[in-house]
Amino acid sequence: MSNKTLSRSFAAGEISPLLYARLDLDKFQTGVALALNMETLPQGPAQNRSGFGYVLEAKDSSRPVVLLPFSYSTQQTFVLEFGHKYVRFHGFGGTLMELPVTLNNVTNEANPVFTTISAHNYAVGDWIQIGFAGGMPLLTGRWAKISSVPAANKFTLVDLFGNAISTVGMPLTEGTGSVSRVYEIATPYDSADLGTLHYVQSADVLTLVSPLYLPMELRRLAATNWQLVNIQFASSLSPPQSNGAIPSAITHTYRVVPIMQSAPGLPSAGASCSNDLTIPGRFNAIGWTSVSGAIGYYVYKLLSGTWTFIGISISSPSFIDDSSVVPNPSVPQFSAPGPTTTVTATAVAPASTGVSVTPTGGGAISYSYRVTSVAADDSEESIASGTVTVSNDLNVAGNFNTIQWPAVPGVTNYNVYRSLNGIYGFIGRAGSDCTFVDRNIAPDARTTPPIQVNPFLGAGNYPQAVTYHQQRRAFGGTLNAPQTVWMTRSGTEKNIGYSEPSRDDDSVIFRLVAREANTVRHMVPMGELILLTSGGEWQASSSDTGALTPSSVSVKPQGYSGASNVQPVVTDRTILFAQDRGGAIRELEFSWQQQGYQTSNVSIIAHHLFDYYTVVQMAFTRSPIPSLWSVRSDGVLLGMTYVPQQEIKAWHQHTTDGAFESVCVVAEGDEDVVYAVVRRQILGITKRYVERKHTRRFDTPADQFFVDSGLSYVGPEVSAVGGLYHLEGKTVSILADGGVSPPQVVVNGSVKLDAPASKVQVGLPYVSRLQGLPLSISTMQALGQGTVKNINKAYLRVYYSSGFKAGPSFDKLRQFPTRSSEPYGSPPELVTGEVPLTIDPQWQSDGTWCIEQSDPVSLTLLGLTLDVTTGS
Repeated sequence: MSNKTLSRSFAAGEISPLLYARLDLDKFQTGVALALNMETLPQGPAQNRSGFGYVLEAKDSSRPVVLLPFSYSTQQTFVLEFGHKYVRFHGFGGTLMELPVTLNNVTNEANPVFTTISAHNYAVGDWIQIGFAGGMPLLTGRWAKISSVPAANKFTLVDLFGNAISTVGMPLTEGTGSVSRVYEIATPYDSADLGTLHYVQSADVLTLVSPLYLPMELRRLAATNWQLVNIQFASSLSPPQSNGAIPSAITHTYRVVPIMQSAPGLPSAGASCSNDLTIPGRFNAIGWTSVSGAIGYYVYKLLSGTWTFIGISISSPSFIDDSSVVPNPSVPQFSAPGPTTTVTATAVAPASTGVSVTPTGGGAISYSYRVTSVAADDSEESIASGTVTVSNDLNVAGNFNTIQWPAVPGVTNYNVYRSLNGIYGFIGRAGSDCTFVDRNIAPDARTTPPIQVNPFLGAGNYPQAVTYHQQRRAFGGTLNAPQTVWMTRSGTEKNIGYSEPSRDDDSVIFRLVAREANTVRHMVPMGELILLTSGGEWQASSSDTGALTPSSVSVKPQGYSGASNVQPVVTDRTILFAQDRGGAIRELEFSWQQQGYQTSNVSIIAHHLFDYYTVVQMAFTRSPIPSLWSVRSDGVLLGMTYVPQQEIKAWHQHTTDGAFESVCVVAEGDEDVVYAVVRRQILGITKRYVERKHTRRFDTPADQFFVDSGLSYVGPEVSAVGGLYHLEGKTVSILADGGVSPPQVVVNGSVKLDAPASKVQVGLPYVSRLQGLPLSISTMQALGQGTVKNINKAYLRVYYSSGFKAGPSFDKLRQFPTRSSEPYGSPPELVTGEVPLTIDPQWQSDGTWCIEQSDPVSLTLLGLTLDVTTGS
């Protein structure tokens, strides 16, 4: 008996085998058994994913690497490559480089010497890219590492495998050339701890937190000027004061070690000063001479006879040691030879109050005053100055006190406070004349000077969650206070100060009171502040209709699923997060029926993709296809096409010749672009590559990009393509001028073409597969279950596709003819429409169909009709 079945859509994506008997489910009618390297479109079709283009190898392929996004705007984005104590910057398929240095000579030998016109400041281990090198075009564009620096304007190179780059026999042409160094800065983060990093961004500042490190800010000051600094939790305004220094008998000794590209330098001689850092306000200012080529400096202090690491300086040759600095004896001491520097240490004691008071009249009553600096828009107030006291009797008519102080740069407003029974209450505001007259003004004890605190000092007190909410920066989840949240004063980002009694703009500090002490892992602003802990989901909002204040915090549980350490992603109206246990992905959204937030498991229909695995990182693309991308613990990249308004939550899985380890998304042009770290084996060596998912838009067949770790050539016709050193020894797929060329092995960074071409895509091959679910036939009893079936013919409705195969199983496939009436020498045309394909016969109870694309060309399947014969 012959039947025809129609698959109209694949919008449900890949479905768990546990659902193969659920023919009653709507999603069964639009699902597939396998979507490997295939993406589901929101409209229903399935298409093979675009390839990943090669960007650059990670600095140290022997250690894990994590990618994080940096998005100032949709036009200004970077991908941050965090590795072992460094960060690099990528974007639009390239890597951020320093300004080029001009070459004027390259020797022609096995280990050539490169000579620059001026001093290059390069160090051993630096990564560079060669421009047009001394008239040797075969070196152009090649990546290498500095192997030696025999002179200030000379260096030698090795390739990224550590081999010398020979120029013997290379043709010479006229011209000089250039080299550029990869721009990077040092960080304190060990590669083993990169998975603990969480982040939030505001304009050009990325806040980074980890329970193992002090909170830090990554600041972009210019294209190649980035700074990573510790956050100083204090008011940005200084109180009125004058300079002063008070010596102390406690001696402090310091050394500084330059951080070079390859290893630490030689420690400086010790520098000492005397101070007592236990006294508030005192600190030691350490300074040193800059070292050429240094990307940062380690600072050590002599403690109990041992040189102990106390900090790192990235942006300038200076460091402040005060009571907040925590020594870290786990950081290894210096040992490597290298350049050194000269250090100075200066003790600085608390400044005098700078405030003076002059009485007019007389009396024996003491009056004490303090003054604070106030921002012009009232958004911030400094801590109070020191206290100044005078005797007078302001109860006597005509008596008054005149308070004066030195101006604070940039400040034009000041608040004046007077003591009443030990409490300093507000008595008035002064302007830029820095003078205030007290004619027995009654202090308002409801308004007192701010009190400055820093709760994030010392091991165990570093937050692991951070966000922005209602004009405050929020931190939460330290090891010592796992359920506590700290929010800065309103309108500030670093001031966690408060007043007594509290004011509405004070910092907000609250603790989750729950049955279990589950750590606050993530915070997401969604109208209210959503807190994701290891054991549940919470909503922090105002107990009234206003904003959060110290006296109006209301915290309510929303669910008890629990979130893993993986940073969640935010879509239009939902939060997607990895469940703490069970490897599931959950969505959190507001329910008008429940008048609260509720979670649901969006991975339950494809739970086989998560069983016994964990998710290690997630990212989300909004355009062109709204999709969640999740790296699985075994190196598989999972995708979910996500349009919840249309009930589309379609899963697909992606593999490559290697393993995906990290993923992030940034906007580039009018598309969101996926970047990934991929671990590959090249010549038996582990390599970690930063790769960029190519756009799937193409104007001509020659623009198609369906290879991994790939590169493109566009230019005059060539018979070979070079620059493929990162794929040395690999068999690669080639698309030349829109036609599929035979696979080739990369030798000396190059492959030969079977015919000259002007536009070539070269990279690692991958196979895309789509497999149908067990057939259900609506016209048969039991929907055709319990009946053997044979697919005679398939009618595939495709869109701009070529080279695909179909069959009853992946080992019995027939290829659709790639050519029909195209002129000889032209590439095959991409087909749109319904195409028939005879299927090799195979009787089976499930009656499944299989479609495969192994060529580096497009496949978009809109639907298919099957001509099926059934037996008894």
